[in-house]
Amino acid sequence: IYTEHPKGTWWDLHHIYAYAELKRFHQKAIKDNELKSGSVSIEDQYKQILLFALAKPNSMRQNDADRIFKAMSGWALRTALSTKPIANINRHYCSRIDTDLAPLCVTNEEISDDDNVRIISTSGLVTYLRGQADEADMLGGVAAFGEQIPQETLRALITSWSTCIKRRFSRAVGANDSKVAIGLNPIYEALIAESVSPTKSKVKKPAAMFSLESIPESARAHRDVFAQPEQNILLAEHANPKDKSASNWDLIGRGRTLSDSFTNEIKKQNSEMGELNKEAPDLHWKVGNISAGGYCLEWQSENPSRALVGELIGIREREPDGSYHWRVGVIRWMQYIQQTGLEIGVQMLSLKVIFCTVRRPERKNEQPFKCLMLPGIKPIQQPSTLLMPAHAFRKENALMLNVYERDMEIQLGTVREHTGSFTQFQFTQKSEETPKGGGNSGGGNNTPTAGQKSSNPDDFDSIWSSL
Repeated sequence: IYTEHPKGTWWDLHHIYAYAELKRFHQKAIKDNELKSGSVSIEDQYKQILLFALAKPNSMRQNDADRIFKAMSGWALRTALSTKPIANINRHYCSRIDTDLAPLCVTNEEISDDDNVRIISTSGLVTYLRGQADEADMLGGVAAFGEQIPQETLRALITSWSTCIKRRFSRAVGANDSKVAIGLNPIYEALIAESVSPTKSKVKKPAAMFSLESIPESARAHRDVFAQPEQNILLAEHANPKDKSASNWDLIGRGRTLSDSFTNEIKKQNSEMGELNKEAPDLHWKVGNISAGGYCLEWQSENPSRALVGELIGIREREPDGSYHWRVGVIRWMQYIQQTGLEIGVQMLSLKVIFCTVRRPERKNEQPFKCLMLPGIKPIQQPSTLLMPAHAFRKENALMLNVYERDMEIQLGTVREHTGSFTQFQFTQKSEETPKGGGNSGGGNNTPTAGQKSSNPDDFDSIWSSL
């Protein structure tokens, strides 16, 4: 699945249709007991193939591609093939029957009077699908079952068959390995692992403090101390960091050259490293190329990846100042190429992201849902949004949002995007509370006090500045 077509596939398809058209039996219905309709013409079968290719099956989930393929026989009847461009339209979906190429989007100038061009008109089909999508909107965007086509897939098809555009961004070649997390929950956990709440100290204070006193370098050991028990580690353990009364020699005198709490701390850290290694399936991506709109990532492992079309993906990148930041995008397409392997196309959703949780106020015992918050972009009037688990919430749901110990009452608004993996909601803020314990966090002094209404419900600048 998602592999490239064998060489000569489109050449054969175009020539079979061209021969039937030449002999004038391309519109004759041919019985086929394997089809639900019982019969099909060569022209209708050819249109189904063109439509399916234009729908970009490598940008669909496998079950959605299967549903669309089954529905294509009825949909193809709402399209038409012609050899002349449609009036008042400058760009058309065309196939060239003298090539080994899939159908393309071309201009009137590129078509000219070429007899080898076949233009497929999709306007009737697009109008029909828009009606189907509007009906799905009225039903509240319920999940699709069986052979039903999800609402978000219908919207994607409408775009594929009505918006004839070319790539807008030039691409730059990249060759660096990237730290990647795929899926809402893994991205959430990765952000937590590298973030510290602004209401807390950024210095992790263990339960007990450890210090190395005047010990020769030759007597000190590294983390492989457990693999080499014969080495002597002279450690002093202090329950109170200001209390330096205990000495290394007291421990040695009691026959203890290594404190229990230090042993447990090292074991805990090694355990955490082991947990990190379990995420190795996401750590074998290499940046193939970069554009203003996203990335092309290449898979560098013999093991299967966890990438899925429509899945969220976090990419950790280094900033010019040397710091690292996570960016969030969505996997738009997948392509397996025999020579180079798996590639995925990532469209960026935001260059900044923070983790948060939401809960339903009326369900006191329900576990909070892990979410991601994306900042708004004022120049293009794009509001802040939440990336949430798919099908868990609906428009106008009232929720409690927790961001770094700051609780806010919000209401979900318009759905900006929905896939089988996540839903992206706009939201409005009803009220904003100060962090637990009172006072401002992170240096922002423009935060409303508890219960106070924000001057602009959609303005989250105070949150981002404090984070």
